[in-house]
Order: sequence, then structure tokens, then C-alpha cells
Amino acid sequence: MSHSGTITKHSPSDNIIGYRESHPSPICASDKRQRTALPPHINPHQPPPPPPFHYSTNQSPTIASIFTRLFGSFAGPSPAAMSAAKTKAQNLINENAVVVFSKSYCPYCHASKQTLKDLGAKFYALELDEIDDGREIQNALFEITRQRTVPNIFIGQKHIGGNSDLQAKSAQLPALLKEAGAL
Repeated sequence: MSHSGTITKHSPSDNIIGYRESHPSPICASDKRQRTALPPHINPHQPPPPPPFHYSTNQSPTIASIFTRLFGSFAGPSPAAMSAAKTKAQNLINENAVVVFSKSYCPYCHASKQTLKDLGAKFYALELDEIDDGREIQNALFEITRQRTVPNIFIGQKHIGGNSDLQAKSAQLPALLKEAGAL
């Protein structure tokens, strides 16, 4: 076994490993071993300071709280909110010849609305990202149509689908819109 220091004997049975210094080192009373002198700013009777990026559990955000802030709660909307959203969505579908459930930033939603405008159709567009219950309405539409994406388009109370479905029906669209009373 090698040691990094010199062995100093205080008595025949006492071998202590220590470092030679120009001044005498303090002796710890509990084990009578010679210790190296500590720098003056370190107190051996005080616990060391926490590491630089230490946070107490009360201050540090949990992964769950960060996720909840970004994406909403894990539990989802309450049954009452879902029921109200489903009723609202169904009323919009029933009361309008054409309804486009949309989001203002969605390019497919813009394309669908532009197609309907180009045909001169009257339609109701609900921007789900601009209303408080938009998330609940989108969840309710999933229950109604099994389609989670936007745009979610209804013509004459019939579910058409999304933008690609609307574009695929371009030849039949004028007749569908006229039959629904949107032209």
C-alpha cells in the first residue's frame, strides 16, 4: 500500500499519515490524528455549501408541472365541459349550411376556407385556437367524427373531413353547397 505523504510517529504504536508543512498542523481531538491545515476561509465545523446549481424541492419545477404548463393537464376536460363542448359543436353543425372548425395558423384550414370563398359559399368558420373552449370542442369533434385534425368540415350537416377530402370533392362541391343552401 502506498501513501502520498510521510509517516510521522508520535509514539511507537501510532502511525499517522500527514503532510510536512512549515508550521505545525492542528490535531483532531476525536482521533488524535494529525491533519493538514485547512485554508482560513473553510470552517471544519460547518457543512459545505450546496453545489452551484442546487435547488430545493420547493423551488425546482417537476417534469409533470412543466409538461402541464406546456400541454395542459393530464386529466383532460371535465365531463361537464366535454358535454357543453359537444352540444356547442353539434348546434353549430345543425344551424349552419357549412361549418369549418379551424385554427388560425393552419395552412390546410386556410386552403379549405379559400376554396369555399372562391366558390362563393357562405360558411361559418370557428377558430378553435382563439376561443377558451377550443380544445374541448376539438375533443368533442373527435367523439363525433373520429377525426382529431383540423380543418374539420361539415356541409349540410354531413361530415366531409379535412382539406384533402374537400379538395377531392371539388367536382361535386358546387352541387353539395347548393343542396345545403350555402350558394
